[in-house]
This record gives sequence, structure tokens and C-alpha cells, in this order.
Amino acid sequence: MIFDFLKPSKKPAFTAPEIVNKEVDASTLKLQLEAVQAVSHQLINQTDLDETLDTVVKVLVKKLNYINPSIYILNDDKKTFSVKKVDVAKLFLSMAEKIIGKSIYDVKFSLEDENLLSKTITSGKLQLSRDLNELLAPHISKTGANILQTSLGLGLIIVTPVNIESQPIGCLVLTKHETEITEAELQLISTFSDQISIAIYNARSFDEKKKQLASIEEQNYDLASLFNLTSQISKSLDPQTVSQTAVDSLPQSDFLLGSAILKLDEQAKVAKVIASTSSQLKDQVLKIAGSVNAFETKLDSPETQNSPVVQAIKKREVVHQNDLRGMLTPLPERAADLVARIVDLKSVVAYPIVSRDKVTGAVVYFLKGKKYEELAENKKQLLTTYTLQITIALENANLYAESQTIQQNLQDALYQLKEARRQERDMIDVMGHELRTPISIVRNALVMVEKQFEKEKMMSPVELHKYLDMALESTRREITLIETLLSATKVDASRMQLYYTKVDLKDVVHDGIEGQRVEVGKKDLQIVHVSPDEEITVYADRTRIQEVMDNLYSNAVKYTPKGKIEIKVWKDAQFGWVEISDNGLGISAEDLQNLGKKFFRAKQYIENGNGNEDDNMVIRPGGTGLGLYVAFNLIRIMGCKLYINTAPEKGSVFTFCTPLYTGQPEKQIDQTFDSSEQDRKDHILLNQQVPSQPPS
Repeated sequence: MIFDFLKPSKKPAFTAPEIVNKEVDASTLKLQLEAVQAVSHQLINQTDLDETLDTVVKVLVKKLNYINPSIYILNDDKKTFSVKKVDVAKLFLSMAEKIIGKSIYDVKFSLEDENLLSKTITSGKLQLSRDLNELLAPHISKTGANILQTSLGLGLIIVTPVNIESQPIGCLVLTKHETEITEAELQLISTFSDQISIAIYNARSFDEKKKQLASIEEQNYDLASLFNLTSQISKSLDPQTVSQTAVDSLPQSDFLLGSAILKLDEQAKVAKVIASTSSQLKDQVLKIAGSVNAFETKLDSPETQNSPVVQAIKKREVVHQNDLRGMLTPLPERAADLVARIVDLKSVVAYPIVSRDKVTGAVVYFLKGKKYEELAENKKQLLTTYTLQITIALENANLYAESQTIQQNLQDALYQLKEARRQERDMIDVMGHELRTPISIVRNALVMVEKQFEKEKMMSPVELHKYLDMALESTRREITLIETLLSATKVDASRMQLYYTKVDLKDVVHDGIEGQRVEVGKKDLQIVHVSPDEEITVYADRTRIQEVMDNLYSNAVKYTPKGKIEIKVWKDAQFGWVEISDNGLGISAEDLQNLGKKFFRAKQYIENGNGNEDDNMVIRPGGTGLGLYVAFNLIRIMGCKLYINTAPEKGSVFTFCTPLYTGQPEKQIDQTFDSSEQDRKDHILLNQQVPSQPPS
């Protein structure tokens, strides 16, 4: 064996250490004083504990020729201690560790051990020995201690306590080849021990102050980052701007790589990234997967159930994961691992955004260097505070957006209310005029009959028929106006009583034509009525389908100054059809969108084409703007369809259909419906081809 020559031939007999009382010569005293000065000079500027201990052991070896100096310091538990610094040849250090079985820095001594180290620390008194086993027991066998002592040539072991404010914190161990020591040497060693104590105290104090300063600086940095976040996100009330500003304002610090904000779409069950920090992580992800903001996490997908985002949203608590795959699911698994290694990503942490007791999204933090569970509590609290501030800012932005929407809706409602009141005032004026005119005609006709009768006591049949026709026509017109007004009122109330039965569609058309006979005669219009010989019966409410016919036909008469109106009736396999075409004014695209709305009346003039509106031909057909409003809603309520094909100055074609009668039973129902201005594309079809054509 390599160390066999070191083994003693027999067990050494150690004697008690001898303290001799002899005077120190001048040269030795000078060396000792120089050593003390050297240690003092080097320690005075030392603030690092490790450097302080290193200085002590090296000076002791070089200046005083002590060998194998070592310093032991109490551990934090105050029950054990370990060697902190040793200066011994590497060969013998290796041999000692081979005998002990581990590194000497890994050996923990207990204050309850029976050795010189424990005795010195607990008693606070210097100890001497000539037996190395007394120093290191029970961590080394007596045989091993003998081998080491013989190989090192140790004659004397000195252990002196190291105290701070009379409290032991460790001990200093020195050895020498001689077996005796003088009183002067012991005093010198005590002096060194005191110096070491002061140096360690200063180093520890400086270290504590340094840690306190670092903690204050860290707190100031955290407060500054929090202030920066709150001040930046408070500058906008747009949710998207707030989100992006928030992630850009968060510091990319020693532990925070970046962050992202996701918005929850409850209906789609998807959390989508709406903002993400510009960082090394993002750059690496972009190279592989494209836009980060396009990433979506599906809450119900089996592949995303372990995602921290999904877990945070569902559990409403902080969830972390120590890899990238659980967060950025669009990345391939190998790519995610590669990105994590490049940027030193250790954890992905998701905090739910809870607003008004409702989860609206999540803030995700990407941690570098340390895993989330290794993070200090103050850093975890900082992330929580970041999230709360972001939540508050987003809540304020969303509330502002909602208030703006409400305000706009209120403004729209106010405008609509004002417009409705204006239209109602106009309607009252028009209705007053429209209702007064027929009554006046009836009154005048009856007055004429009365005067003629009083004058001549008799009246010719022709004159009597003339005045009676005037009275009857005006009465019919009055009744029509009242019925239209009543129907409009029922439409506004979203409730109408319908009586479905077998209806002769040709008879409905005939009555509609007869109802406008006088108006047609006044304009000298040509009426072309095309009707098949066969019977056409439909399943509808007789009164309501007649209202539809009357309103559409009277509208054609009103807006046709001259020319002709053609009415066609036919049927196919499902429906009975009525087409009313004219060569009148036609309807502009702008007016067509508003046609059929309450109180709306199309332009009442014909443009002359020269751009001068004053020269346009004015047409004043009158009307209340309620006829088509009633007709369009009746078509919707009865499940019919209306096709309108028109263009300015090219006339209009109104075509409506209603289901054929196929033996359905008569029934009376109270029909309820939505009376709001809804999308009419299902029952009012503008400038579309009519699917059924009349036979040629």
C-alpha cells in the first residue's frame, strides 16, 4: 500500500503536553509581533468571511510556523459545527479523507461529542493534547488518528476558542512538531484568537448589512416595478392596450423571463393570448410557431387538461408547471424542450383573472433560473400583486367600455325616442288630415243632398247616385284608415288574433281592385288583371290577407302618376301568388332599406335629371306611412313571403305568396311575435328572383 511506510511499528505512547516557562528571545518575539501586525493589517480591510478565515490560516503558517491550522465554526442549528478553513498539504488531506471516508468539509461534529473541539467550544477554554484521536473522535478511528499523526509529525495540538461577545462561535486548531509550548506562545495564540473573533464578527456584521442592503434594494426594485406597472396601465381605458402595456411594463428580471395575458371566451370555451412580452422566449417561439398571439388553449380538449392555464381557470387558483409543453400547446414537444433550454425556462405559472366573481382570463408568468416552488415568498407575493393590479386595470377598462356602450345605447334610444315622438306628431297631423278629409266629403255630399232635396223636394237618380258614391267612397276610405291604425297598434303590442280558414285568393284580389276604383278613375290609370279560370284557395286569415292586398295595391296606385298597373294571380304546388307591377316612380336603394318601417314614406317626387331638386316633379300621394308597416308585419306573422323588385323611375313589382288550402282545419289563435325592427331577410326579399312565375 502507498501509505504503509507511514504506519508506526508500534502504538505510540502519548504523554501529557508540557507548558514550559522560559523567556522568549528577541528574534522570536520580533517574529511574533510581526505576525500579529501582519494579521491585523490584512484583516482590517477584510469584509468577506471566507477571505478572513483564509488570511488567518495562511499568516499562521507563514509567520509563526504553526502547521495544519484549521478553523471550525458553529452551524446555524447551534448544536453542530464543521470545519470552514484548513491549510494542509493536499497529499495528507487526501489521506485523511480516505481514512474518514468523506470530505472533511462534509463532517458534522456535535457539541455532545467527546473530543477537544466540543470541549473547547462548550467550555470556552484553551485545550492542549498530544493525541490526534482526542481531537477528531468519534469520526476517525484511533488507528487512523495514529497514522495521520505519525505521518504529519505532530507533536502538540492546540485548540483555542473563538468567541463573539463572550459567546462561543467556534474554535481555532493549531499543531506543531514540538511537544512543548511556552506561556508566551499561549498568550500569542489567545491574541490571534481574539483577532479572529473580531474579524469574524466584522465579516458577519458586514455580510448581514450587505444582505439587508440587498434586501432593501430588492424591495425598492420590486416597488419601482409595481409603481411602473400601475402608472403605465392606468394611462389607457382600452382593454387591449391595457393588456399589452401590462406585459411590456413588467420587468424582465433575474427570475422573470416574460408574461402573457389570455382572455377567456366562455361560449367558445377557449382562452386566447391577447398580449405577450417581447422577450427572448417570444423570439424563440416565433421562430418555430409563428404568432404567439394566435395561440389558443381549448378548455375542453383532452390534450390541454394539464395546462396550467386550464387548471387555473377551472380551479380559480395559482397553478404552475415546470415545463413549457403544458402552456404553449401548438409547439411540438421537442421544440418546447429546446426553447426551454435555450432561455433557461424553469416554470410556467398561471394566475386566474377574477373579476366580479367571474373568471375572465389568466396572467401567465415564465420563470427562469428557479422553479416556482424554489421562489422566495416575497417574489410569489410580488407576482400575486402584479396580477391583482392587472385585474383591476382590466376591470376598469371593461367597465369603461361597458359604460361607453351603455351610453351609446342610451343615446341611440334617446334619438329613437325623439324620432318616434316626431314621427308620431307627424302621424297625428297626417292622420288628422287623412281622417278629416273623408268625413268632410261625406258631410258635404249629405249637405248637397239635403239642400237639393229642400230646394226641389226631389232629386234625380243620377245626382243622388253621384252624392251617395262620394259618401260611400269616403266612408270606405275612413274605415280603411281606422283599420290600418288599429292593425298598426296591434303590431306594436306584439299580439294579434288570427283566424285561419279557406280563402278565395282571386276574390281577395278582386276586392282590392274594387277598393281603389275611384282613385284609379281619378288618375285614368290602365288596370290589367290577369287571373286563371281555375279556383285558387289559400289557408290564411281573410281579413289580414285582404289588408296585405289592399295596402300593396293602394301603394302602387299612389306612386304611379300615369300609365298602367298589372295584377297577376296564379298558383304552384305549394303557394298562391299575387304580383302587382307598375310603371310608377320606383324606389331608390336607400328608401328600399327603410320601406315598411313605421311612418316611413318614400320620396314623393320624380327627379328631372338636371341635378336641380327644385325642378323635380313633385308627387304628393299622401298616406300615413302605416300601410306597408302593417302589410310587412302581417306577411311575417302569417308565414308568407314578399318579393320586391324595383329601381328609380322604372316602376316596382311586389309579389307575395301564401300557403295553399289543402284541407287544413279552421283555427283561431292569438299570435305573439317580436315587434322590434329585426332582420327581414327571411320574409322580405329585395331585388331577388321570384321562384314561381305565372303561366304565360
